[in-house]
Amino acid sequence: MGSVSFRGTAIARCLPAVLAAVAAVLATLFVVGPRILAGPVPGGSDDDGIGDAFRTAFLTYWQSDVRTFPPSLQAAVDYWFRYHVAKAVFAALALIVLAALATLLWKSFLNSASLEAGRRIAGATAAVFVTACTLASMLLVLANIQGALAPFSSLLPMLMDDESNPDLATAIDQARTQADAYPSTRTQPATQVMIDDFAWYHLIMAVLTGLVAVAALAAIMLSWRRFRRTDPTDRSTRRTLLSFTIATLLLTLTMLVVATANALTTATPAPALAALLNGGW
Repeated sequence: MGSVSFRGTAIARCLPAVLAAVAAVLATLFVVGPRILAGPVPGGSDDDGIGDAFRTAFLTYWQSDVRTFPPSLQAAVDYWFRYHVAKAVFAALALIVLAALATLLWKSFLNSASLEAGRRIAGATAAVFVTACTLASMLLVLANIQGALAPFSSLLPMLMDDESNPDLATAIDQARTQADAYPSTRTQPATQVMIDDFAWYHLIMAVLTGLVAVAALAAIMLSWRRFRRTDPTDRSTRRTLLSFTIATLLLTLTMLVVATANALTTATPAPALAALLNGGW
C-alpha cells in the first residue's frame, strides 16, 4: 500500500509537467502540422501560395459569370478546408490538455493554504496563465471550425492582399458595388454566392458562441452553488470560486455579444461583405 501511495504521489507531482509538455508539443503542431496534413498548396508552396492561387482562381471565377466554382478555385477552397480541420483538431486537443492542467493547478492552489505566500502567489499566477491559454485555445477552436465549415468566406480577406493586378482590383470593386447596392441592382452569380456564403460564415460563429455562452452559464450555476455551500471560514476557496464565477460571467456576456453581432450579420450579410471588400475586415 505504501508503495502504491508513493507511486500515486509521484505521478500526481509529475502530471502537471507532463501536461505542460504535451500542450507545448500541440502548440507547435498547431503551427506546423496543418501545412503538412493539408497537402500541397494549390499554385505554390510558400506562405503566400494559397493567397496567390485563390486570387488567380477567383478572377477566373468572376469572369466566368456562373455559380459553380472552377477547378482551380475548388482546389483552393478544398485545401483551406483541410488546413482548418487540422488546425481545429490540434487546437481542440490543446484545449483538453490545458483545461486539465488548469484544473490541477487550481486544485493545488486551493490545497496550498499552509504554504508560504510566495509559493501560493506563484501557484495562482501559473493557474491564471494556463487558464488564459485555455481560453485562447477555445477561441482558436471556434475560429478554425468556422474556417473549416465556410472555407470560401474564410479566404475572401486574401483578395485584398495584392493590389498589383488591375483586373482583380476591378473585379473586387464590381463585387463591392453590387454588395453595396444589394438587392436593388443586378448581382452577378459570384457575388450572390459570396453573399450567401458570408451569411453562412457568420451563422456558424453565432451558433458556436451561443453554445459556449450556454455552457458558461451552466458553469456559473455550478460554481455559485459550490460557493454557497463552502464553509465561510474557507476564504481561499470562496474567493477562488467567486473570481471564477465573475470571470465566467464576463466570458458569457462576451460570447453573447459576439453571437448577437454575428446573427445580425447573418440576417444582412451584403453590407458586411461590402465592408470586407473595402478593406474593413
